[in-house]
Amino acid sequence: MSIMKKYIALLLIIFATAIVSNAQSAYNITDSPTKISINKEIGLPVYESNLTQNYKSSPEWGKYIVLRSIGWAAFGIGAASLSAGVITILWEHVLTGKHSPTAIALLSAGSVLTVSSIPILISAYHYRNKAKKMTLNVGLTSLKTPLSYPRTDFSPALNFSITF
Repeated sequence: MSIMKKYIALLLIIFATAIVSNAQSAYNITDSPTKISINKEIGLPVYESNLTQNYKSSPEWGKYIVLRSIGWAAFGIGAASLSAGVITILWEHVLTGKHSPTAIALLSAGSVLTVSSIPILISAYHYRNKAKKMTLNVGLTSLKTPLSYPRTDFSPALNFSITF
Protein backbone atom coordinates (compact mmCIF):
# COMPACT_ATOMS: atom_id res chain seq x y z
CA MET A 1 0.00 0.00 0.00
CA SER A 2 2.90 2.38 0.62
CA ILE A 3 4.01 2.05 -3.03
CA MET A 4 0.55 3.17 -4.12
CA LYS A 5 0.77 6.23 -1.86
CA LYS A 6 4.16 7.08 -3.35
CA TYR A 7 2.76 6.90 -6.88
CA ILE A 8 -0.20 9.10 -5.95
CA ALA A 9 2.11 11.62 -4.27
CA LEU A 10 4.39 11.60 -7.35
CA LEU A 11 1.42 12.16 -9.67
CA LEU A 12 0.20 15.04 -7.49
CA ILE A 13 3.65 16.65 -7.57
CA ILE A 14 3.83 16.32 -11.37
CA PHE A 15 0.32 17.76 -11.71
CA ALA A 16 1.12 20.70 -9.42
CA THR A 17 4.37 21.40 -11.29
CA ALA A 18 2.52 21.42 -14.60
CA ILE A 19 -0.08 23.86 -13.27
CA VAL A 20 2.55 26.21 -11.84
CA SER A 21 4.64 26.19 -15.02
CA ASN A 22 1.55 26.87 -17.13
CA ALA A 23 0.54 29.76 -14.86
CA GLN A 24 4.03 31.28 -15.06
CA SER A 25 4.13 31.13 -18.84
CA ALA A 26 0.72 32.85 -19.07
CA TYR A 27 2.24 36.18 -18.03
CA ASN A 28 4.57 38.30 -20.11
CA ILE A 29 7.13 39.97 -17.83
CA THR A 30 9.62 42.24 -19.61
CA ASP A 31 12.96 43.55 -18.37
CA SER A 32 11.39 46.75 -17.05
CA PRO A 33 8.61 45.67 -14.69
CA THR A 34 7.03 49.12 -14.41
CA LYS A 35 6.22 52.01 -16.70
CA ILE A 36 5.99 55.51 -15.28
CA SER A 37 3.60 58.03 -16.79
CA ILE A 38 2.19 61.32 -15.58
CA ASN A 39 -1.52 61.50 -14.82
CA LYS A 40 -2.64 64.79 -16.39
CA GLU A 41 -5.61 65.19 -14.06
CA ILE A 42 -3.66 65.14 -10.80
CA GLY A 43 -0.15 65.84 -12.07
CA LEU A 44 1.46 62.95 -10.20
CA PRO A 45 3.31 59.93 -11.58
CA VAL A 46 1.43 56.70 -12.21
CA TYR A 47 3.36 53.46 -12.05
CA GLU A 48 1.97 50.76 -14.30
CA SER A 49 3.17 47.20 -14.17
CA ASN A 50 4.06 45.28 -17.32
CA LEU A 51 2.42 42.20 -15.88
CA THR A 52 -0.08 41.67 -18.67
CA GLN A 53 -1.62 38.34 -19.47
CA ASN A 54 -0.47 36.92 -22.75
CA TYR A 55 -3.59 36.62 -24.91
CA LYS A 56 -2.24 33.59 -26.74
CA SER A 57 -2.42 31.53 -23.56
CA SER A 58 -6.07 32.39 -22.85
CA PRO A 59 -8.91 29.89 -23.33
CA GLU A 60 -10.46 32.18 -25.95
CA TRP A 61 -7.32 31.94 -28.08
CA GLY A 62 -7.46 28.14 -27.84
CA LYS A 63 -11.10 28.20 -28.99
CA TYR A 64 -10.07 30.48 -31.84
CA ILE A 65 -7.35 28.08 -33.01
CA VAL A 66 -9.64 25.04 -32.90
CA LEU A 67 -12.62 26.75 -34.56
CA ARG A 68 -10.42 28.36 -37.21
CA SER A 69 -8.91 25.03 -38.25
CA ILE A 70 -12.31 23.30 -38.25
CA GLY A 71 -13.89 26.16 -40.21
CA TRP A 72 -11.22 26.36 -42.88
CA ALA A 73 -11.06 22.56 -43.20
CA ALA A 74 -14.85 22.41 -43.62
CA PHE A 75 -14.73 25.23 -46.15
CA GLY A 76 -11.95 23.57 -48.17
CA ILE A 77 -13.51 20.10 -48.16
CA GLY A 78 -16.96 21.56 -48.84
CA ALA A 79 -15.75 23.68 -51.75
CA ALA A 80 -13.88 20.73 -53.27
CA SER A 81 -16.87 18.45 -52.80
CA LEU A 82 -19.27 21.04 -54.19
CA SER A 83 -17.16 21.61 -57.29
CA ALA A 84 -16.71 17.85 -57.77
CA GLY A 85 -20.49 17.39 -57.50
CA VAL A 86 -21.20 20.16 -60.02
CA ILE A 87 -18.62 18.77 -62.47
CA THR A 88 -19.99 15.22 -62.05
CA ILE A 89 -23.59 16.33 -62.59
CA LEU A 90 -22.65 18.34 -65.68
CA TRP A 91 -20.59 15.47 -67.07
CA GLU A 92 -23.38 12.94 -66.49
CA HIS A 93 -25.94 15.30 -67.99
CA VAL A 94 -23.88 15.68 -71.15
CA LEU A 95 -23.21 11.92 -71.49
CA THR A 96 -26.41 10.24 -70.33
CA GLY A 97 -28.91 12.95 -69.40
CA LYS A 98 -29.41 11.33 -65.95
CA HIS A 99 -27.95 12.12 -62.53
CA SER A 100 -26.50 9.47 -60.23
CA PRO A 101 -27.16 9.51 -56.47
CA THR A 102 -23.40 9.86 -55.89
CA ALA A 103 -23.24 13.17 -57.76
CA ILE A 104 -26.27 14.51 -55.89
CA ALA A 105 -24.75 13.40 -52.55
CA LEU A 106 -21.44 15.13 -53.45
CA LEU A 107 -23.29 18.31 -54.39
CA SER A 108 -25.44 18.27 -51.22
CA ALA A 109 -22.61 17.46 -48.83
CA GLY A 110 -20.35 20.07 -50.41
CA SER A 111 -22.96 22.79 -50.19
CA VAL A 112 -23.81 21.94 -46.56
CA LEU A 113 -20.14 21.90 -45.53
CA THR A 114 -19.38 25.15 -47.32
CA VAL A 115 -22.37 26.96 -45.83
CA SER A 116 -21.79 25.54 -42.32
CA SER A 117 -18.15 26.68 -42.31
CA ILE A 118 -19.17 30.35 -42.43
CA PRO A 119 -20.68 30.59 -38.90
CA ILE A 120 -17.80 28.53 -37.54
CA LEU A 121 -15.29 30.99 -38.99
CA ILE A 122 -17.31 33.96 -37.72
CA SER A 123 -17.32 32.56 -34.17
CA ALA A 124 -13.60 31.74 -34.42
CA TYR A 125 -12.72 35.33 -35.28
CA HIS A 126 -15.08 36.54 -32.55
CA TYR A 127 -13.03 34.54 -30.02
CA ARG A 128 -9.80 35.91 -31.50
CA ASN A 129 -10.95 39.49 -31.02
CA LYS A 130 -12.15 38.64 -27.51
CA ALA A 131 -8.76 37.15 -26.62
CA LYS A 132 -6.87 40.17 -27.95
CA LYS A 133 -9.01 42.56 -25.92
CA MET A 134 -8.38 40.81 -22.61
CA THR A 135 -5.64 42.46 -20.53
CA LEU A 136 -4.69 42.60 -16.88
CA ASN A 137 -2.90 45.68 -15.52
CA VAL A 138 -1.67 46.31 -11.99
CA GLY A 139 -0.08 49.57 -10.90
CA LEU A 140 0.24 52.38 -8.37
CA THR A 141 -1.42 55.75 -8.66
CA SER A 142 -2.43 58.71 -6.53
CA LEU A 143 -5.98 59.80 -5.82
CA LYS A 144 -7.01 63.41 -5.44
CA THR A 145 -8.86 63.97 -2.17
CA PRO A 146 -10.47 67.38 -1.68
CA LEU A 147 -10.13 68.73 1.84
CA SER A 148 -11.19 72.30 2.44
CA TYR A 149 -11.57 74.63 -0.55
CA PRO A 150 -7.99 75.72 -1.26
CA ARG A 151 -6.34 72.46 -0.21
CA THR A 152 -6.18 69.14 -1.98
CA ASP A 153 -4.60 65.99 -0.64
CA PHE A 154 -3.14 63.16 -2.71
CA SER A 155 -3.24 59.65 -1.32
CA PRO A 156 -1.54 56.59 -2.84
CA ALA A 157 -3.75 53.90 -4.33
CA LEU A 158 -3.40 50.53 -6.02
CA ASN A 159 -4.57 50.44 -9.62
CA PHE A 160 -5.99 47.11 -10.88
CA SER A 161 -7.81 46.89 -14.19
CA ILE A 162 -9.11 44.01 -16.26
CA THR A 163 -10.18 44.74 -19.82
CA PHE A 164 -12.24 42.21 -21.72
